[in-house]
Amino acid sequence: MTDLQAWLMPFGVDAPAINVKGVKADSREITPGDVFIATKGIFQNGVIFIDSAIKNGAVAVLVDSLFANERTDVIGVDNLSAVLPKLLAAFYHKGNNIHKIGITGTNGKTTISQLIAQLGKQITQKVSVIGTLGAGTLDNLVNINNIKPGLASNTTPGLANNYRLFDEFAQDGSQFVAMEVSSEGQAQGRVSGIEFDCVVFSNLTRDHLDYHGTLDNYAQAKKALFDSNPSATTVVNIDDDTGCDWFEQWHDTRNVIAVGAYDEKYAKFNHVMFDDVQYTPKGLAFTLRSSWGQTVVLSPLFGHFNLTNLVSAIGVLLSFGIKLAELTDAVAHIQAVPGRMEQFAADKAIAIVDYAHTPDALSQALQALKNHVEGQLWCIFGCGGDRDQGKRPLMGKMAELHADNIVITNDNPRHEAPEQIISDICAGLSNPDLVCIEMNRKQAISTTLAKAKMGDIVLIAGKGHEAYQVFGDDVIDYDERTFVRECALALQTDALAKSSSMNEETVS
Repeated sequence: MTDLQAWLMPFGVDAPAINVKGVKADSREITPGDVFIATKGIFQNGVIFIDSAIKNGAVAVLVDSLFANERTDVIGVDNLSAVLPKLLAAFYHKGNNIHKIGITGTNGKTTISQLIAQLGKQITQKVSVIGTLGAGTLDNLVNINNIKPGLASNTTPGLANNYRLFDEFAQDGSQFVAMEVSSEGQAQGRVSGIEFDCVVFSNLTRDHLDYHGTLDNYAQAKKALFDSNPSATTVVNIDDDTGCDWFEQWHDTRNVIAVGAYDEKYAKFNHVMFDDVQYTPKGLAFTLRSSWGQTVVLSPLFGHFNLTNLVSAIGVLLSFGIKLAELTDAVAHIQAVPGRMEQFAADKAIAIVDYAHTPDALSQALQALKNHVEGQLWCIFGCGGDRDQGKRPLMGKMAELHADNIVITNDNPRHEAPEQIISDICAGLSNPDLVCIEMNRKQAISTTLAKAKMGDIVLIAGKGHEAYQVFGDDVIDYDERTFVRECALALQTDALAKSSSMNEETVS
């Protein structure tokens, strides 16, 4: 409990001496003893939810002084939105001591954050994460979509929740928190005032243009994370064109670490780069060249882009003084992140479930798997409705360019006609007649896995970790990872049964 008066007094705000349990900015999250922060958001002004917050048990409401009234439980604060980060940092003060790592980019945010947590765990550093898969540590990760109250369905939770999570993680003994920072989260102020010790840029490709309008606006939303944290160690992917441009802008003015494929041009700066890469049925092997030393690394991860994700995670932890030898030993024991190039043995073939839902991500996933496939490469995917329509033909084009066989199916149609979404995808194909269309996603997967032959790889793209499909206003339970696992097991069981039957016939 914190005393309301003692908390607000340093900010020149008069308040009664009452105990406060928590601070929240969503009236639906309020429980007895909380303070409700009624700020003006992107779409609505929080003052319209004051009565709802009080009904749910709020002991006080903080509003901008412009909206204060005669109610004693409504307290005016001058320029509330601007001062809110400092208010939250003062209330959830234990979280000020945890090392904060902010990761942004179109693709790779989840994998990098999870790899940082996995590596940290193996070398006895407790790392918490906030992002698409949930909030917590690897042992007690809580899904932010439906379990931990108030975190909604955003990759980057709201500002008050972030400060609360930092505080909880610190009290639980975490030394670090690796946080995915989305472009919308940055644009909507969900990380305002958070002082990151390390910031990471993974890449920039077309995505979220339905929100940002142009690619340049999207890039600037990403760049804002770095502009607001000039003293943070900055890890930049120099294999990405935008990353190269930003590295050139920053290397003389801030502490930058270049990550990516080995390039002698960047070796004079702090760097963590991969070289001499070998793609094997068991994963990746490469030489790691860095400012901290050189070593051979063996990793069970699949895919070229995971090399950059991995050296990014290593670069982050090296920047905090962790030894290279410890990290490279730990790399051999990491696992695929759920729904990120995750493997399932399906009798003769291998099924790969991946979250790739942009043209670049799909292209990278397919090209990465080409290095590992011995037979044919299959690609099952769709596109979401009510989202950037321009990327649909590009997704089709990438699939046709890199896969041997294409199956187009539903993703999350939302309020659009599935037939129209698929038509948009097919517009990017040179030979649409060669593509299989099966709108039922489960049927598309089970049929394709049954068709796949020895040495084939089947990429099932778009859903990854998600456990639902959206049709109109209906959210349908659908856990792709579980379904693929069940399909794979059924195929293996059937194959064993057939083998056993043939052996019995041979003996008889």
